Amino acid sequence: MKGSITKRGDKTYLLRLYLGRTSTGKRKYHTQTYHGTKKEAEKILRELVARYEGGGVMAPSREGLTAYLAEWMELAKVGKVSEKTVEVYRNHIRLYISPYLGELPLSRISVTDVQGLYQALHAKGLGKSAIKTSHTILNQAFAQAVRWRKIQVNPATDTVRSPTKKTKVVRAMDQETADLFLLGATRTEHSAMFHVALLSGMRPSEYLGLTWDCIDWKNCRLTVNKSVTKIVKEPAFLGPLKTKSSYRSVEVPPNVMAILKEHRRAQLEYRMLAGQRWTDLNLVFPMELGEIRTPTSAAWHFKKILLAVGIPSTFRLYDLRHTIATLLLAAGEDVKVVSEMLGHASVAITLDTYMHVTPGLKARAATTAGNLFF
Repeated sequence: MKGSITKRGDKTYLLRLYLGRTSTGKRKYHTQTYHGTKKEAEKILRELVARYEGGGVMAPSREGLTAYLAEWMELAKVGKVSEKTVEVYRNHIRLYISPYLGELPLSRISVTDVQGLYQALHAKGLGKSAIKTSHTILNQAFAQAVRWRKIQVNPATDTVRSPTKKTKVVRAMDQETADLFLLGATRTEHSAMFHVALLSGMRPSEYLGLTWDCIDWKNCRLTVNKSVTKIVKEPAFLGPLKTKSSYRSVEVPPNVMAILKEHRRAQLEYRMLAGQRWTDLNLVFPMELGEIRTPTSAAWHFKKILLAVGIPSTFRLYDLRHTIATLLLAAGEDVKVVSEMLGHASVAITLDTYMHVTPGLKARAATTAGNLFF
């Protein structure tokens, strides 16, 4: 650790300690003015070096939390998470964290301050998700502040985040309703899109980001390796998937592949008619002239089909994913297989999400055990 002492006047010395480089390569220093003898200044410098090497804080940070979070987002988070997640974090900080803690100096925020934020969000009627997001942001940001020697301890570590536990509600169509929906979809130009949406279990952003090179015609397999990302006031783009487990291959029935082949033929004919107006992104389910289709657009067509065939409009586009998972589990499909199909990080997430199917699985297991021994 390098340090220097520069005389600035009668019994006045500038202590300077080199702290390394920032993520942009800029040198970073801690400077401090000391009034006294040179011998005393040298002693103070040695103490600063020892404190820094021991993980201590150089001086209490006077910057407010909002200013620090902006710095943290730029230097620590960008590049490590998707642009959509960064946008979600920024909006969450602006709406929920800054109004409550934003003006407090970073170095003075305590565990009770952070706990007070969680309780305030709960009192306003915000659910577990808002509190969890707040904790994720603050815990990671404070942990980085400790590494940057801005604070000594992470005040988010010992907080209680869940005042109440809410049961996750999953809407899923039964077999008869799902059949009726596919019948309605078949009568539209979006038949292939909604067959893939239901039969593959993919997220809307995933099948809308599907390109033709991701289709294995021989093995009836779809490769999920990108997704449609839409940030407020910005055009949609094809970006990376959110988690490692989301990158996967999904097998679909041969009849879905046949529908895709017909969709491919129709799309090629339309491209020829569109000529130079067509935007060639190689998308399987683009907009009318080849541009990226967003989940909002797909949801609009989804609601039209529900209305046409008389299915309640309370179902959401994402519920097609829930539907195939529920039907497969109820039919006895292995939970591990369904979990991998959905791109869940673990089987535990699948079981937690589809708890309403679990009683049937347990009853079937009990019957199987009885048949084995009695």
